[in-house]
Amino acid sequence: MCSIYIDCPSEISSCALLAGMIDCMLIDLDKIKQDLSYPVGGKGLINAKKLVKQGSTVTLLIRDVSRQINLSEAYEIIGNITPEAKVNRKLKEYLDYHTDSSVEKISLQDLLVAAIIIYSLEKSDIKKVICSSIKGRINNPALLKILPGMLMKGDFSVTSSLDISTLALLKIIVHEYSDTFTIKVKSVGIGYHSLTQDEGIKIFLVESTYEKYREVDVIETNIDDMNPQFYDYVCEKIRALGAHEVYLTPVYMKKGRPGIVIRIICSPSLTHSVIRLIYLESSSIGVRVYKAFTTKAEKELHEIHTPYGKVRVKTAQNGGSLVNVSPEYEDCKKIAIKTGKPLKFIYQEVTNIFLQSQSEN
Repeated sequence: MCSIYIDCPSEISSCALLAGMIDCMLIDLDKIKQDLSYPVGGKGLINAKKLVKQGSTVTLLIRDVSRQINLSEAYEIIGNITPEAKVNRKLKEYLDYHTDSSVEKISLQDLLVAAIIIYSLEKSDIKKVICSSIKGRINNPALLKILPGMLMKGDFSVTSSLDISTLALLKIIVHEYSDTFTIKVKSVGIGYHSLTQDEGIKIFLVESTYEKYREVDVIETNIDDMNPQFYDYVCEKIRALGAHEVYLTPVYMKKGRPGIVIRIICSPSLTHSVIRLIYLESSSIGVRVYKAFTTKAEKELHEIHTPYGKVRVKTAQNGGSLVNVSPEYEDCKKIAIKTGKPLKFIYQEVTNIFLQSQSEN
């Protein structure tokens, strides 16, 4: 299984996105045209061609927004494009973003491009879609309703405007946004929607396991004069804000006084709220904040058959290699109580059964 990474230039569109996926050989446009039922005149709007631009072979799909249809007509069209229920649900969600943004019409080409991309991703073995931060001007206030959860990058040199159809499509297909991680590239595609477009959108087909470095803030404060019973309450309040980690470390402070360091790891967007809560709920009068990067192994939960019944097993992978196997404690505990066998033996037996099943597969 693979993932794709979308590297967005300052000028993006759904047409350039499709062109990049075609160039990356992720989408076979001829086959898609046979699988999907296009409305009258629809096939003529989706014509991609290869060309050489800036010394590289790229794919061009000219953007044509001349044929506009009402949203009510668009909702009728998506029901006939494909019988795939999951694809239809996502296309309806795509159109709902237009409705919520008070848009009355949509380009037929944009609708068909969205259908092709959503259908192709559903039929592929793509595990995850990651996207870089999005650059562009928000000239339409209605677009603000669609932005929550998306990663935007401020750049006053960018003059191109973002459009609702492109943002809605990214909202549907992208699982996460990031500008900082390491990938092992299998293939690259570059897509353009215009001959005058300065930079194309790049599509990287990467191995499903990649190492991503997430930027976080680490917040610390030393306390030696607070009721110890308050720490649990303060930590619970910080976790409720959405912090990744909150933990306490005992230390000795000046004059040998015992104290506690509260350390919080959170996304930069939460830093202000966390600091405010620390001042409100604790006796702290100062904090330290510094940047850090975190990375995590990919976790999966499996259910395997054993002589004792079904047991859940958690695994972690890094770089495509299995690095940790951990049988579910509660499942093993029940087996140990029922059989009278030592818990550590149950753990080992379940682990061996899991590893044996993996080697056979």
